[in-house]
Order: sequence, then structure tokens, then C-alpha cells
Amino acid sequence: MVEDVPWQASIRYDDKHICSGAILSTKYIVTNSDCASMIPLSNLKVFVGISSRVMESGTVAGV
Repeated sequence: MVEDVPWQASIRYDDKHICSGAILSTKYIVTNSDCASMIPLSNLKVFVGISSRVMESGTVAGV
């Protein structure tokens, strides 16, 4: 559940989960460099506050 891992983020491209990230602050998410190496950052979205990789709830932010 999201309460168990409140620092977790889902990084998505084309509405699909491509990798996870960890919330460092309200402004920064850290992830693996391979996660976005082939995708323009403007095409990524970060989801936080969700409990499943397929759920569309939570908070969404552009990159």
C-alpha cells in the first residue's frame, strides 16, 4: 500500500510505468539514468501517491 512506501514514485511514458523513483523533496525525484536515456524528459510524467502501477489515481507532475 502507498502508506507503506510513501517515498515511491512511478515514472511513466505514454501512460505506462517504465521505472520507479524515490521522492527526495517536493521538487526532486531520483531514478536510474537508464530510465529516461532514450525518451525526451518532456514526454515523461511522475505519479506519486498510488498503490499500483496500473492505477490512474494519485498526483501527477510533468518532468
